[in-house]
Amino acid sequence: MHTSIMTVNRKIHEEISHILYGNRTFSFGRDVEAIVPFFSDLTKQNRPLIQEIALVKQGSVYCRDYDRCEWSGVCEFLKDHMRVESLRLVVEGGRPSMGWVAMPKYTVADFKTLSTVRYEALEWVWELLSVNGIRKLDVSSEIHHCPPSHSSAMSFFAAFSASIETGFAEFLRSELLAGS
Repeated sequence: MHTSIMTVNRKIHEEISHILYGNRTFSFGRDVEAIVPFFSDLTKQNRPLIQEIALVKQGSVYCRDYDRCEWSGVCEFLKDHMRVESLRLVVEGGRPSMGWVAMPKYTVADFKTLSTVRYEALEWVWELLSVNGIRKLDVSSEIHHCPPSHSSAMSFFAAFSASIETGFAEFLRSELLAGS
């Protein structure tokens, strides 16, 4: 598609904008820092045409402070300026060399309990839950090797990772899709 045709007149711009923005998944991968500038450059008329985004949320042990700040900004922008209906979320996790055999798997009820105490490693989840209007949610995992669980944070990360596509995905669906 040659986007220069959009500059011919407003009518053509309006008709083509829907094709350009409404029928696509905007995939950002791990580059969450690109989301706010990208969508900020769109006009207020074109932003509502965006229906689906895809992104990767880095695991808590791989995340840096600036990643947390970027994530917070993305969730706030999506909440205040967008109406994304579909989210494809890949959550990065880790599997210890011994596997997850001895690890607990968290359930929806466990995540609901964790939400009442606002466990710091899951701060990104509470920020995501502030985004309204999501009607379709696809959660998958990208699992890497992680070091042995010698700390409570690593033990939690490993158990969380074992639960991404089950209890965690169900929890997110129950919380995000409930208000839609």
